[in-house]
Amino acid sequence: MTPFSVGNGNDWEAKISSGHIGESQGYISAMTGFSSEADSVLGTNYYSIQDNSNTWTCNTSDTGNVNADCWEQFIFANDPGSSSGLVLIQYWLIGYVSGTITACPTTHTGITSWVQSGTSCYADSSVTYTTPQENPSSLTSYQQKGYADLSGNDEAVFCHTTTCYAVAVAYTVLDLAAGWTYAEWNVLGDGGGDAACINGSGSPCSGPTGSPSLTVEQYLYNSAGTNTASSCLSGGTSGETNSLTLGSCSAIVSPAPYYMYFAMT
Repeated sequence: MTPFSVGNGNDWEAKISSGHIGESQGYISAMTGFSSEADSVLGTNYYSIQDNSNTWTCNTSDTGNVNADCWEQFIFANDPGSSSGLVLIQYWLIGYVSGTITACPTTHTGITSWVQSGTSCYADSSVTYTTPQENPSSLTSYQQKGYADLSGNDEAVFCHTTTCYAVAVAYTVLDLAAGWTYAEWNVLGDGGGDAACINGSGSPCSGPTGSPSLTVEQYLYNSAGTNTASSCLSGGTSGETNSLTLGSCSAIVSPAPYYMYFAMT
């Protein structure tokens, strides 16, 4: 695997064994040798925890009632500048502005207005949740979850030990539940293609000092809420990265609970 560039297509995703994902959740189960983190552009302690869907074809009023290549992100972003964190859902229409379509959709139910980025469009949940600032030195205490059509809503949930913060938006924005089959969970830069520099800094990140290691555990649940076996899929949909080297991935398929895990060093 490529060193110093986990994310942006060089990552592991959990792929559900059958049907569709109703919930994905993950956390850092082990962390050693960690001393600091800095976003490659924004600086110390800026980072995000992302639980990202695959892309799928959707057609809703929010896509302008046309087939679109859709993508959804469940995000926690730490912002030392405001001494807080933020929980949100971000929606994407990949390569939407092309051919006869010259602008992003105008319909935006439960989300902010669509914004064009290159040939793609994105929007955030119109409701977000502000949390206390969460220092990356406590990553093993955090959990990030994404839900598709949970009682009619898609939900992003961030938990610090036993305290959880949630954002819910009607599932009908893109209808993720109809197309979610694999998910990418990781600790990455704070948006805009940034990198989370572990035990380092700069743009691009310097190589990590010492010997840091983070282990990700990710669990999938089907649309009925049942923990379901998954397999390791190489790839990833996030544009952000971190500065570690991706290790091999393993899937626990018996006994339950089922999950996949991998280390980054």
